[in-house]
Amino acid sequence: MMESVITAYKAFIPTNPCRLIYHGNQGSKQIPLDKWIKADKKRVRDGSGDRWYESSFHVFCKLDEAIKWVKSLRREPKPVIIKVKVKGCRRKAGSKYAIFLANFLLVEKETWNNGICN
Repeated sequence: MMESVITAYKAFIPTNPCRLIYHGNQGSKQIPLDKWIKADKKRVRDGSGDRWYESSFHVFCKLDEAIKWVKSLRREPKPVIIKVKVKGCRRKAGSKYAIFLANFLLVEKETWNNGICN
């Protein structure tokens, strides 16, 4: 059975090359462009340190939720939000934001170069 591709929004470190914010994937925070990548599956704690969950790529289905989450962060510089494609999504339990966890992620080069949403 094929998983459907969903358009979502993901926050990244505002640098070039494309880099993940908190946890790396397959030993690196750098994300290749124009290539589907699979999330590492491991048990991790959420930012509060209270809850354990199976890691995947954190994404938002709605841009306004992504912007709200970025504004809540105390880190500087603030992450940038990019439109991405994902597969294998599930809702992250226990989050006050509408965060989803995706098993597969695609960041398109054209979107990365031109597509900052916030």
